Formats: sequence, structure tokens, C-alpha cells
Amino acid sequence: MSWLNLSCEDDFVCPNRSSNSTVVPPWSSYQHDTPVTVLYILVYSLVFILCVLGNLAVCCVVAKTRQLHTATFYFIFNLAVADLLVALFCMPFTLVAHILVEYQFGDFMCRLTALIQGLSVAASVYTLTAIAADRYKAILFPHDGPMNMATMKKVLVAIWMAALVIMVPQVFVIQVRNVKRVDRCTEIWPDLVYKKVYSVTVILLIYILPLMVMTFLYVRIAEKIWFRAGLQQQRGGNKSDSVRRSEFIGSVPKRRKRVIKMLIVVVTLFMLSFLPLYVCWMLDEFGNMPEWQENVVHHFVYPFAHWLSYFNSCVNPIVYGLFNRDIRKNVDWGRFSLMTRSTIITDKSCRSRRRENHQAPADEQVYNVRLQMETAL
Repeated sequence: MSWLNLSCEDDFVCPNRSSNSTVVPPWSSYQHDTPVTVLYILVYSLVFILCVLGNLAVCCVVAKTRQLHTATFYFIFNLAVADLLVALFCMPFTLVAHILVEYQFGDFMCRLTALIQGLSVAASVYTLTAIAADRYKAILFPHDGPMNMATMKKVLVAIWMAALVIMVPQVFVIQVRNVKRVDRCTEIWPDLVYKKVYSVTVILLIYILPLMVMTFLYVRIAEKIWFRAGLQQQRGGNKSDSVRRSEFIGSVPKRRKRVIKMLIVVVTLFMLSFLPLYVCWMLDEFGNMPEWQENVVHHFVYPFAHWLSYFNSCVNPIVYGLFNRDIRKNVDWGRFSLMTRSTIITDKSCRSRRRENHQAPADEQVYNVRLQMETAL
């Protein structure tokens, strides 16, 4: 399950590989011809640059803007940090492993990068889930108030501890081993059953279960801000409830549509970005492919699957950060410099919006609920 374990080189680690597999000559440095190698370098470099710039921008804006020091934006900050680790510790090493035949970085880096790669990917996935849960609470239970800082810190610690517990076995099973006269960073398990169980467990914990949780939470959010809001307006309701809904939902149908579309994009991007990679892993573990199919998967499908999973870390700062107006207002796109002016909705902007919508002023409690809803969306 290591992110560096890109190919099956010996029969113990990958029993489906036939014993008469072609031995790669040790003097052959590259796995592919020059055009394919150049293509891999270009597409990986593009995602790497966009991922680093986008996540650095989000980190700097949240760190420098005091008004963004809330639980919601700390989750976005943590997501950006995890995605930065993905860019720095996953993309370059994976690219090198895809284009060169022999592992270049030694046993220590083999173990360290495998741990950090798995840790950063798991932390990114769990942070996405935490953001979904935070939005769910803010939108379905706005009167409970936002998550306090103490709870937020506990959630962040739990995210990284859970990721560490899941990925720490990598340190003990992965090593540099000479396979067919070539050094490889590969997994060595005492029994193949353990490897299969661990692989299935990892996929369940960092893909299937988070995807199910996010889908459930975002479906509930969509139901709340779209269908139930519409039904409530059709049926009428008390005056106070109408004021609350018109303040943060009912009077802005275009914004509701934008939020629904964003939620669909979030789940769809996560599902599609990681699906090919996990399908490849399951084929490795449980498939019985002929040798020519294994060669195609390991030399061409895996590079694309890894690139697509890294693309998710590239678009996360766009979906969660730079499309968020509170963060976007602090980025000077002309100079790409980070500004620190206040972004959270002020009383003046709220009064102006109420005048445009011909609404009567709401009480302080309704304003606080709206502020929390606006920030969550």
C-alpha cells in the first residue's frame, strides 16, 4: 500500500507476477522513452506548482488575517498544510519512481517518505471529512453556535493521530531491497494475508468510509438549504422563522444553487480523484492479471492514477479556500500578494444587504445565526 510501491518486482511481495518476468537491465536508467518521460515530468510539475502556490496562498491568508482565526478556517488551514505535505513529499518521489528504474534515495528515505506520504494523504482526507461535519453542524444546528477553539484543537489532534496510527506500519514493512539486480523501495510482509488485510483496511478507512460520511453530510446540507427551505416558504410559517430564512437562505436562490453545486463538486472530485488509484491497488492485491496487463497497469495506469490523486490536493485550495469569499478578498491577484484587511461580514454590509432585499432589521440572535451560516457556506 505504499505510495512508493509502484510496481511488483518479486514473487513474495506480488505473487501474481510470473516467475519468468522480464528482468530490467541494470544499465537501463529510465522506464520509458523520452516523450513519455517528458510528459510525466510536465504534468507532475504543473500539478506540483499549482498545489504549492494555491495551498501557500491559503495558509498565508488564514495565518495573517485575525478575522479568519475561527474553527472553520483553521480546518481549511490544516487541509492546506496536509496538501502541501502531499506536494512536497509525495509528488517528487512518486515522479522519480515512475520514470527511473532504480530507487535513488536510500533505505532511510524509503521508510520516511512512505510514512509522510501516507500521513499527509490520510490527514488531508480526514480534514475534508471534518470540514463537512463542521458545515453540517453550522447549517443544520446554527443556534448551537460555532465550534469553539478547544474542540477544534482536539479534532485536529485526532485527525493527525488517526492518520499516524493507520500509516505507521509502513515504517516496519517497507525497505530498500535488491530485486533482480535493481534496488527497489518495496514492502516486505511476513505473510501475504497481512498485506491484503492491511490494504483493504487502509482503503476502507481513508477512502470508502470518509466518502460515505461526506456524502451523507452534504446530502443533508443540500436537503436543508434547498428543499426544506423551499417547502417552508411555500407553507408559510411564523414571522421569526421567515426572517431567519430570508436572512441567510430564502432570499438568495442563486447563492443556494451555487452552494449545492459546490457540495456536489466536493464529493465528486474526491471520489473520482482517488478511485483509479484504489482500483489499481485492489487489482494488485486480488486480481489475477496476465503479465502484459500488469505491465500496462504499472507503467501507464499507475502514473495517471497517482497524478489524479495529487490533482485533488491541487484543487482543494480552490474549492475550499480561494472560492471562499472571505479568503478570496485577501488575495491581490494582480501582484499575488496577501493582504490582511477584514473580511468577515460587518454590520454595515448586513444593513446594506437588508436594504437591497427590502427586509426589516433582524435581532442580534438572527444576525449571529446568519454570520455563522455565511461563514460555513
